Amino acid sequence: MQASKLTVHALAAVPKRSRTFVYAPLYKFAKKMMPRMSNTEKAALESGTVGFDREIFSGSPNLKMLDKYSAKLTPEEQSFMDNEVQQLCEMLDDTQIFRDSDLPLHVWKFIKEKGFLGMIIPKSYGGKQFTAHGHSMVITKIATRSGPAAVTVCVPNSLGPAELLLRYGTEEQKNTYLPALANGTHLPCFGLTGPSSGSDAANMRDTGVVCEKDGVLGIRATFNKRYITLAPVATCVGLAIDVSDPDNLLKGNGHAGITVALLERHHEGLEMGRRHDTLSVPFMNGTVQGEDVFIPMSKIIGGQTRVGFGWNMLMDCLAEGRSISLPGGAVGGIKVSAVAATGYARIRKQFKVPVATMEGVQEHLASIGGNALITMSGQHLVNAMLNQHEQPAVISGICKQQITARGRDAVIQAMDVLGGAGICRGPNNFMANTFISMPVAITVEGANTLTRSLIIYGQGLTRAHPHLYPLIKTLQDGDDLAGFKTHVHALIGHGVSNTFSSLTRAATRSRSKSDLLGHYESQLSKLAANFAVMSDMALVLGGKLKFAEMISGRFADALSSLYLGYSTLWFYQQNKSVQGIDPVFDYAMTKLCYEAQTALLGIQDNFPVPGIGGAMRAVTFPFGKVYAEPTDTQTRKVAEIVSTDSGIRDLFAESMFISSNPEDRVALIHNTLGKAVKADAILATIRKEKRTATAEEQKLIDEVEAAREKIIQVDSFEGLGKEIGAPKDYVRPGLVENTTIGIAGIIEWCYLLWKVICSAIYLWVIAPTMQSDFSWAGFNVSAHQTATIPKRYSAPDTKINMSPAYSRQLLLNKLSPLSILPMLQLYTWSKAMFILTQYCWVELNQTFELAHTSKRQERCKLRQSSNAAMYLEAVLLNVIQPFMDTTTPTFLLFNKTVFTPVSTTTIGKAWIANLSTNTWISMEGENARWLSSVNDSPTFAELYTSFTPHNVIVIPPQWRNISSFYGGNPLYSNGAPTPYIQPSFLFDDSCTKPKKDQFTLEANSVLFAMQAINFTMDLSTLLELKREAYFFDGDVSQLKILTKRFELSSLAANAVVFILHDYYFNLCTFAYCFSAQQQFNENGNFLFFNQVVGAVWIGRPLLLWRSIGAMIALSTAKNHLYTSPIGLTRLEKDKIPLVENMLVAGEAMWFLYVVQDILMPLLPINPATPIPSLTVWIRIVVYTHVAPVSIKSTMEQACSITNSGHSTTSMVL
Repeated sequence: MQASKLTVHALAAVPKRSRTFVYAPLYKFAKKMMPRMSNTEKAALESGTVGFDREIFSGSPNLKMLDKYSAKLTPEEQSFMDNEVQQLCEMLDDTQIFRDSDLPLHVWKFIKEKGFLGMIIPKSYGGKQFTAHGHSMVITKIATRSGPAAVTVCVPNSLGPAELLLRYGTEEQKNTYLPALANGTHLPCFGLTGPSSGSDAANMRDTGVVCEKDGVLGIRATFNKRYITLAPVATCVGLAIDVSDPDNLLKGNGHAGITVALLERHHEGLEMGRRHDTLSVPFMNGTVQGEDVFIPMSKIIGGQTRVGFGWNMLMDCLAEGRSISLPGGAVGGIKVSAVAATGYARIRKQFKVPVATMEGVQEHLASIGGNALITMSGQHLVNAMLNQHEQPAVISGICKQQITARGRDAVIQAMDVLGGAGICRGPNNFMANTFISMPVAITVEGANTLTRSLIIYGQGLTRAHPHLYPLIKTLQDGDDLAGFKTHVHALIGHGVSNTFSSLTRAATRSRSKSDLLGHYESQLSKLAANFAVMSDMALVLGGKLKFAEMISGRFADALSSLYLGYSTLWFYQQNKSVQGIDPVFDYAMTKLCYEAQTALLGIQDNFPVPGIGGAMRAVTFPFGKVYAEPTDTQTRKVAEIVSTDSGIRDLFAESMFISSNPEDRVALIHNTLGKAVKADAILATIRKEKRTATAEEQKLIDEVEAAREKIIQVDSFEGLGKEIGAPKDYVRPGLVENTTIGIAGIIEWCYLLWKVICSAIYLWVIAPTMQSDFSWAGFNVSAHQTATIPKRYSAPDTKINMSPAYSRQLLLNKLSPLSILPMLQLYTWSKAMFILTQYCWVELNQTFELAHTSKRQERCKLRQSSNAAMYLEAVLLNVIQPFMDTTTPTFLLFNKTVFTPVSTTTIGKAWIANLSTNTWISMEGENARWLSSVNDSPTFAELYTSFTPHNVIVIPPQWRNISSFYGGNPLYSNGAPTPYIQPSFLFDDSCTKPKKDQFTLEANSVLFAMQAINFTMDLSTLLELKREAYFFDGDVSQLKILTKRFELSSLAANAVVFILHDYYFNLCTFAYCFSAQQQFNENGNFLFFNQVVGAVWIGRPLLLWRSIGAMIALSTAKNHLYTSPIGLTRLEKDKIPLVENMLVAGEAMWFLYVVQDILMPLLPINPATPIPSLTVWIRIVVYTHVAPVSIKSTMEQACSITNSGHSTTSMVL
């Protein structure tokens, strides 16, 4: 404190002007960087009270500050524990509760009638008005017997309608509901959490809007709550919703925000009853839902004035419920571990010694004992604080997180100690159900992960630090520079003071354990100073500290260890006289000091700001690590004392249910432990003295052995799961074993083999029926369907050689105007305008031109006059919809680009008028009209006459070296080499001047040469459809393209038949092999297997398709193409052998079995299918053999073209 004063005085010595110059910009910067605190955050921070947690943050906690607290049961509470609670626990059968997933009716009645649901309600309303400690001990004792029962009792006494009504309800609400809640007439639940708001309840999406209904002011709410304990059986629910008031109907009486209403189960629109399966832990937990539920203001807890204050109400009440309910239940599990599991370890023997003497087990026993003392201390101290009407928000979070986490550790270690006895569930297993239930305690009322990493230290630093929250308030509330300076001075002084305290206590801490209480108080004092100075130094992170969850979690661990350490000191001080408490206390405090040191060192090693972690280490642990885990000696002492009859075990057993039934497993362990220790001592003495036991000694030894034999037994049952209530002839699947092979089994196996062979032959027989011998519908090349005649696709290697250009050849050569017109007349006006044609003229008289350039128009005149497709009128005359429909968007565009320009002339107007009144004529007439308009054009001869002669000099490739051209007349001996070829000589040639060997290409000769020489190969490949020629006409030149040579596509036949064949064959083979491998040795099984093989292995649907295939085969005539000697081809029918007919008819009978399965539920008796099946089979065989199916076939061309991309069928058979 002296250092703090010096610092403040030093700062005060700075001239006032200088201080203003420093603090004003600093204050401005801090206000800018500090995020605004929401009302919900502010309510959460200011909820509850601050007490001993502030002393820890100050760095100077004092054990004497805890002397004012005391946690003892009142006489009334003790009586309730000894009578009503004891009776309730005797009534509870936790094994049956887990089986039934509910408490029995008589237990529900007892809980309601005896006031278990009204422990926090004042006596004036019919409640028990127990203290917090009395309430907590009731929950703990019930939890030692049954977790679901403890949850059922604790929820109505925790945060919920009763507590909210007591604090904020109107008098009318209190008088109406509190007596009913106290006597069990009303069973409450509280709906806070939802799918999007678990631990983050402030962000709930359950909303309500203030409105009026029939003149009554209220709230129309929609909500979807889950995880609501007791909701499936509750008669009333406290409901938290986020209310808005867009129409300002509240008029200042209340405001928008989270609001708490109290609705009864029958409220209109309220839906309750659905359950969650919470890890099979059978407490009631489920959903609360409603849509557009009208809630009058009279149903708001506290009335209209409390609208919008729900969050503050919840935060104010949170601490008490969070401190009692789940910690109380967790301590119950720890007590069972510390009393029953440790006693079992002493009684149970392995290798003729108690397992409690084995060091591996001793580690678990010591840890259980240490955690039992720690958690009981933390529970009792927080209960004592609540008894003083404190509401320790931070400490309640510590208790919830730490006690439930340590409870889980203790239960897991107890399960390790029990071994096989822990995993076999039943009435004799006292740990399994607690083990299953522990994750529930970890999760509810604020998940431990969130509580540790965000809430404990985050809320503790802001609220419990002696100077931080006042400093924050100066930044949040208006302009308070003076207050800011004051609290900055105090914060700096606090940090400097704790730095000196940390260094001083590191040197002066106690090193002697002669006084355990003083020794560990000295250690905690040092660790508290370490924690406080590190908290001050961590403020360099500013707002980022809120999101540094790993750092915050370690600070929470250190803070929790300090609280639990001081609570253990306080509890030890009150129970110092208990025999055996010193070793357990020493072990527990060693563990807590080590845990606190580990957390602080973890912060230093991982602090994100460089240098700060090292500075923390320097001022907290200047001499290095000083604490270690409990030693092996400490562990052995604690394990020995907690597993023998001792005072510390009796302390653990306080507020724990021990049944009056001597056969109860926990009671048997508790009552046998002392005797077992004595018997072991007697046996050791006998062995040492080498004598026999006396009669009295032997009687004790025999009694303990008999009890030991009972204790180590585990439960077994005649049946579990579906075995319960199963018929007497039920056989577990694992007991269906193979038996010795017999003659009947071999015969049945051969029968099944024959059936499989018949099925395979059947598939081979009907394969031709299922194939296409004359047309191949699946053949597809470039999206064009083709047909082939004749082909037989009876083998996978059948090939078809088809040119890729074949379909285009059909289109160009076979498509006539009479075929085009029906296709064109299927188009609508709008669709016809999008045909991709570069028209040459508007109308057939060629008055109006449409080509995009003048050169193209010339080409149109030269080449396209006879092409009707180049005339827009040809299309317009053949569309479905009247083209003059001015309502279409297409007409507007067309009118702008065509009709408007054309109508400027007299001819154009007449053409439009004639076009608008056009009616369709016959196809032949339309074709004739086109031809009459274009056939009088002289363009047919123009191409031929426009060809001009060209002189050509022929130079063979091997003569390209011009210096070697001698040629010409051999009689002219003085001739020199020429750069050109000379023609063959004549005797009358002149020798004066050589002539060039050239010829003139005329039109006829060019045409002949092209056909005969230059394009012989190209024409050949074009004719074979292995090549295609294209030309693209442009204004400058033509682009002529001859495609590469196409290889004929060698395409395999459709293999669907063979895929199905392989599928059936492999499936049958698998069924046969599997049955042979699994069932070969069981007599009388193969006939049965064959009867159900369709349903079990292949499936009735497959049998149905097999029978349909057989019926198709029986209804089909096999045939082939026969060509006579004179060249005529006809279809001839194949003769079907009788054996094939019988086989296929047999497969068709599967249909009757399928029909029987369908009709079986509708018939009074089970029909005998084999008898009618045999009758029908005989009839089919006789009929199909005597009067087989005949064939009649016709072939006709059906060439139909509807649009581009549609398929063409060339023939139908």
